Amino acid sequence: MVNNEELTSEQQIKGKEFLLTKATLFAQSIENLGRTNTITHSINTVLPGIRNDAVKRVKKVQESTKIRHDQELPPIEEFKRGDQVLVYKASQQYSKSHKLYPKWKGPFVVHKVLEKGVYKLRSVNGKIIKTL
Repeated sequence: MVNNEELTSEQQIKGKEFLLTKATLFAQSIENLGRTNTITHSINTVLPGIRNDAVKRVKKVQESTKIRHDQELPPIEEFKRGDQVLVYKASQQYSKSHKLYPKWKGPFVVHKVLEKGVYKLRSVNGKIIKTL
């Protein structure tokens, strides 16, 4: 380290300004730290409420969307075990090259009634159909 006596007066003034600037920056960083802690505390207290409000709004919108969707659905025809049914080939619905092919597979017999309009089918010969 260099003694102050060896420095010119101009260098001493610049050194003191540097120290003052450094001290000012340190004081500002301490002050900002206090602000940061206050902001962090505010965020931690306010954010859960905002998050809960958002979750409530999302659930409300999902419920209204489900109600509207369910109203637009056609009524589901329920089949019983032993009913004969045909299966629609949805993959050919928009195909132009298959317009002369049959759009239905079958006949099949309802083997087992599962939930929500889902059925396990078997052929008329009695073989259970795994995939269509």
